[in-house]
Amino acid sequence: MVSRFTFCWKSLMKADNFVLVTAMQTSANNPKFNDFLGGIELLDTVFQQRINLALPVEEHTDDLQEALTYLRQHGNQVAALASKYQKLALSNQTPPMLQKAYVEIATKLFDLTKVNP
Repeated sequence: MVSRFTFCWKSLMKADNFVLVTAMQTSANNPKFNDFLGGIELLDTVFQQRINLALPVEEHTDDLQEALTYLRQHGNQVAALASKYQKLALSNQTPPMLQKAYVEIATKLFDLTKVNP
């Protein structure tokens, strides 16, 4: 059910985006949310090394902005879906057996929107 709320990263990122390329390589060309987070972490390492070597970092700043935009939109979609299930769980019109399932779905979806520091 979550798949109909997803969108294509191709519309938000250039094909040569550092974060996207990294995510594609680590996921066998089927990147997931965490693969993009890993790409951002690797890009951060690249930034740190370039700064330590007194090299410019402007080359990849657009890549970082594209990746953050993608993750923000993705996170917003998951949060909206979680809110929908939370409302269904709290509705008086939802049968009790479904309420429990909806609470579990909403909880898991909300957990997906959290990024561990």
